[in-house]
Amino acid sequence: MAWRWTHKRTLAAQMLAEGQGQRATARALGIAERTLRYWAAKPEFQERLRELEGEAHKRALRVLQRRGVAAAERLVMLMERGKTGDHVKLRAATEILDRIGVVPVTKIAPTDPSGENPYVGLSDDELIAAIAAEYARLHQNSEAADGGPVSLDAEGAGESAGASG
Repeated sequence: MAWRWTHKRTLAAQMLAEGQGQRATARALGIAERTLRYWAAKPEFQERLRELEGEAHKRALRVLQRRGVAAAERLVMLMERGKTGDHVKLRAATEILDRIGVVPVTKIAPTDPSGENPYVGLSDDELIAAIAAEYARLHQNSEAADGGPVSLDAEGAGESAGASG
């Protein structure tokens, strides 16, 4: 018998695509789990489920992208005025940035192996030089997107040697 999309089958595919489990979906639709497993085994159902999952993923990504600027602003605010307990907000903002494809920065360890912080007491210029040296060490052979080597300018901002402003 040819596959026919009924209202319940359509709802089942939508619910599964949005992350609902089979048991909860079957219960919500008033059908047996065995029936849902039978539907889910059909190639037509599997194809539609993949399409719906792709659409759900795109919707979720759009929601996260809309919050990307707010997440970046939150990171800056926490960096400047963070308080105890803000680690949850910071982690959430970092997760959002991660989900929209913002690559995390390689962190420079705040302490050396002895447990001392080698950056305490450095002037701004000395700190910039220390960071530049660590950056150069970590990214010795890396290249910028335009193909030129990456360097740090006098302000400590990364720029490509091949880029012009």
